[in-house]
Amino acid sequence: MRQLVFILVIAGILITSASCVSDPVSMMGCHFRIESTSDFHLAGIDLSDLEELDVNQTETVTAALESGDCQVAFVVNIAARNPDNTGDVTIQDFDWDALVVAQGLYKYACSGGITSSVTLGDDETLLIPGALSFDAADMLYPDISAEGIIEMCLALGGKNRNLRDSDHLGRLTLEVTLAEDTPLGLILVVEPVTVGLDWVQPE
Repeated sequence: MRQLVFILVIAGILITSASCVSDPVSMMGCHFRIESTSDFHLAGIDLSDLEELDVNQTETVTAALESGDCQVAFVVNIAARNPDNTGDVTIQDFDWDALVVAQGLYKYACSGGITSSVTLGDDETLLIPGALSFDAADMLYPDISAEGIIEMCLALGGKNRNLRDSDHLGRLTLEVTLAEDTPLGLILVVEPVTVGLDWVQPE
């Protein structure tokens, strides 16, 4: 009888473990969205307080694009929320492909990820900062004109950068791959999560 009980307990543990591994979303229950951007630089020009570029700045960006070296660098702040009151969640991997929209075109810009794990407590929301950088001359130009690149960068990084609409912050989306650190080990969420203006949850 004791042997039977022992076998049943072990079987229950295995079934529970298998359920957790095959359904990591139920363990995470987190939501994500792009909250803001900051420290946006285009060809060395700080866009933070700008609504438009002057003639000299426009010439600088255009020359950089034509030379084949026009660096874009900024910080994207990703909001992560754990609303389910199921205990702490430790996000070990948060890797993304960043896509931008300009002149009606969706273009891959760069890849990146967090450099250290993030732990969310019950009913907690945190900002996860991520550094993005890419060469607009290589990734966007000439499919997108100099004017289109400047307009997109000002929308994402200029004075009105944090307006939550498709013409500003909505120009950026992240295709995110997640992994959670659990007592069972690292669990990967297989389907990428498209993180943008609205709260999303892994499916």
